[in-house]
Amino acid sequence: MTVKSSLLEMLEKNKGEVLSGERIAGELGCTRAAVWKAVKSLREDGYRIEAGPNKGYMLAKDTNRLSQEGIRLFLDDSKVKIDIYDKLESTNQTAKKEAMMGETGHGAFVIARSQTAGRGRRGREFYSPADAGLYMSVILKPQGTIHDSLLITTAAAVAVYRAVAQLCGIQLDIKWVNDLFYKGKKVLVTGHTGFKGSWLCRILVKAGAQVTGYALNPPTDPNLFEIAGLEDTIHSVVGDVRDLAHLRRVFDEVKPEIVFHLAAQPIVRESYKEPVYTYETNVMGTVNILECVRLTDTVRSFLNVTTDKVYENKEWEWGYRENEPLDGYDPYSNSKSCSELVTHSYINSFFQDRDLAVSTARAGNVIGGGDFANDRIIPDCVRAMQKGSSIGVRNPYSTRPFQHVLEPLGVYLLIAQKQYEDKSYAGFYNVGPDECDCVTTGQLVDLFCKYWGDGAAWENQAEENAPHEANFLKLDCSKVKRVFGWAPRWHIEECMEMTCRFSKEWLAGGDIPAEMDREIETFYAQKES
Repeated sequence: MTVKSSLLEMLEKNKGEVLSGERIAGELGCTRAAVWKAVKSLREDGYRIEAGPNKGYMLAKDTNRLSQEGIRLFLDDSKVKIDIYDKLESTNQTAKKEAMMGETGHGAFVIARSQTAGRGRRGREFYSPADAGLYMSVILKPQGTIHDSLLITTAAAVAVYRAVAQLCGIQLDIKWVNDLFYKGKKVLVTGHTGFKGSWLCRILVKAGAQVTGYALNPPTDPNLFEIAGLEDTIHSVVGDVRDLAHLRRVFDEVKPEIVFHLAAQPIVRESYKEPVYTYETNVMGTVNILECVRLTDTVRSFLNVTTDKVYENKEWEWGYRENEPLDGYDPYSNSKSCSELVTHSYINSFFQDRDLAVSTARAGNVIGGGDFANDRIIPDCVRAMQKGSSIGVRNPYSTRPFQHVLEPLGVYLLIAQKQYEDKSYAGFYNVGPDECDCVTTGQLVDLFCKYWGDGAAWENQAEENAPHEANFLKLDCSKVKRVFGWAPRWHIEECMEMTCRFSKEWLAGGDIPAEMDREIETFYAQKES
């Protein structure tokens, strides 16, 4: 072992304590000049070693530089092989090569401070920049059956849970998203009594966030907010986003760190009936939220949730990208285009010099259990089943980017977290399904009938002189996939299976909070699958 390696081992064992040069030289059997040379080299490698005249040397307690010597202190087997690299294409590929060549034994580690070509399951990109995570592969040669090997993932999760609890004093819940980040964070969600808002609040509560919701009373009866018992788990404030004075008081009281803006009048057909209310809510509501963010210095991450309908829709066959013109056709879509422009203006005018990151997310149509809105296809299907009637479909040939509600919510949480940690992630992001899951409304209802069973059927009820709705709409989601390494977890058939299961559970008077938790757990357990 070299003087440098021996010194690092000694400093790691005594992290936060001052060791005299004389003591170090004596224990290592070298000169003090050699000790100084080793200290200088370690500093160049990124280790924070403090020193002073007649005081000696100390490895700073908050030093998080990965080292073999530091890792071995926590291992039962001090002889296990540990390879640490500044940069690799993929720790998994390197470990696989070493294992196949017989160069390493059971339990060997391959660790990198960053990866340039990390991959998740099915070869999907795994974003892994320097100093933003732990990128590690372990070579295992287990004894036992194939069935026993299935427990490795669970064992690894338990091991991480115990390590974080022991070393950091943080209690996590296995398989809940972003526990470590959102635990204890003050989060404000507008529109929390709606369909997406209710699901988002459930995830945040389970992740340990301090959640405040601001919205009108639930828009339908029944509604997910009430049947899930969410009012008992968060600080719920009844208010109108058009009321700036009330919003200001709530922001001043809560002092949120992260804000998700979901409150909106979200129905296209309703916007034809109530255009003024739609614009007041969706445009001035956004102005009021952004004004509160501007005047609240605790906010570090803000996400405005808009829609895929913000684009000037030319009914073409390829997906719209984030740099396409914004010009929604109907009052709802256009009001959301305006909401985007208001957000852009506030970013340029007020937030450039703030420790605040602002993004917008343009999501496609969502489906899932607990949606009771009028003029939406899945709620219409469930109501028809409840009545024992055929399902009426207004626009069976319209193509939409349908996705399960948990898909965009997972991206919202990811964007808000990443931009909180690094403002460079702030931007404008499309969130939608893969190309293979963009289906017509008729195909979607076919899937509903398949998974519902019981003779479910539908009929074409196209209306003459109906209000204009787009016939063809798709999103290009390559940006969010490239930046965050994100990919949809569920295909459209899995989405529909979950939706039907939830709806039947509700109709049977089942445990809705438990069903929500089951779906969330299943969703995050299938990460990148």
